[in-house]
Amino acid sequence: MIVTRLRFLPAIMVAAVLCSGGQSWAQPSKKDGPPGGPSKNNSKILDLFKSVVAKSAASTVSVLIDGKQVAFGTVVGADGFIITKDSELKSDKIVVKFKDGKELPATRISGDETWDIAMLKVDAKDLTPISWASSKIAPVGNWVATPAAAEKPVAIGVVSVSARTMPPGPKIALPKDNNNRGYLGIQMEDNDKGEGVRITVVSPKSPAERAGLKAEDIIVGIDGKDTPDRETLGASIGRHKAGDVVTIRYIRGAKEEEAKATLEKRPASLGFDRGDMQNSMGTDRSERRTGFPITLQHDTDLKASQCGGPLVDLDGNVIGINIARGGRTDTYAIPAESIQPLLPNLMKAKVVVVPKIPIAQRIKAAEDALKEAQTAKAAADKKLAEAKAALDKLLAEDKKEEKKEPKKDPPKEEKKDPKKDPKN
Repeated sequence: MIVTRLRFLPAIMVAAVLCSGGQSWAQPSKKDGPPGGPSKNNSKILDLFKSVVAKSAASTVSVLIDGKQVAFGTVVGADGFIITKDSELKSDKIVVKFKDGKELPATRISGDETWDIAMLKVDAKDLTPISWASSKIAPVGNWVATPAAAEKPVAIGVVSVSARTMPPGPKIALPKDNNNRGYLGIQMEDNDKGEGVRITVVSPKSPAERAGLKAEDIIVGIDGKDTPDRETLGASIGRHKAGDVVTIRYIRGAKEEEAKATLEKRPASLGFDRGDMQNSMGTDRSERRTGFPITLQHDTDLKASQCGGPLVDLDGNVIGINIARGGRTDTYAIPAESIQPLLPNLMKAKVVVVPKIPIAQRIKAAEDALKEAQTAKAAADKKLAEAKAALDKLLAEDKKEEKKEPKKDPPKEEKKDPKKDPKN
């Protein structure tokens, strides 16, 4: 009974401090929250949760690329297995930093696009893996904390929605501010005859019209990535900005074709997504923040670079993995019971998987390589033509010289008279 009461002590103290306007604390700094009282992330409030995250902090790492933190990671195997948020790994030069300050190079050995989880491997045999618990032990209203590779958590929050199936959404990166997205100029609907998105209307003088797209065309891919539904197509276009060129794969009749469209800025006459704008204000949202099959939602104020690590309840149980910062008040975590079944297959990978490079970047590299090859070919063709011309010129000159010189008849052989031959 005493233990049960003690485990609620941090939450009770936090509630008391927040309700009192923070008068028992010294004047908070700007990073602790607005004037008039401390926020949940006040450093002194976070101190109350040191014991809550003590165990899981030893299993939490910072994932670094070029010395910059891009995500947290969670140790899931003593022999060097660490999971993290896959879409943040935009380079193969990955380093993980542990609580004791030790840094080790890491290799991405596998990934799961559906859940946006990557498995990293480091050369170690004595790591401390986390201990899982069901997310059901932390229902709506329960306090949760996000550990770091440090003594106290980076932030705390409250469960707002229990584990549930997420609304449909694209499994790709999205712009952090949707109001700066590129504009193609079509109206569309899901194709009821199969995969892809059917164009219903092409706006006049739009990028789509200039690219030659027409109503009834079925768009099946953007920049080499399939677009099975409207959400994915919208996100594929929306992740670009005005001036970007996208490659559109579409079906017209029974023939698959390809077109390039230069996106424009969304016309002011179409208005803007006020809700999305408000949801992004003052928030560092994750680029990949939709399309997860199941998540639990909490209001912890995390940065995009603080996803990929564990989420714990007040007993320090790991109830999930923070996977995305969705909006001003929304952070999503994959429940522990959903992620545990994925781990054996992710650990089985033996071959190093090449890190995912955005398709637009790969297309640009391929286009540059093609231009370079074409330039080299043109130079070679020019050199070949010059050599051939020089040879032809020499052959022509040789023929002229032959025509100028008169031909000399060979000397006639003198006939001998047998009567005058002394031998006869």
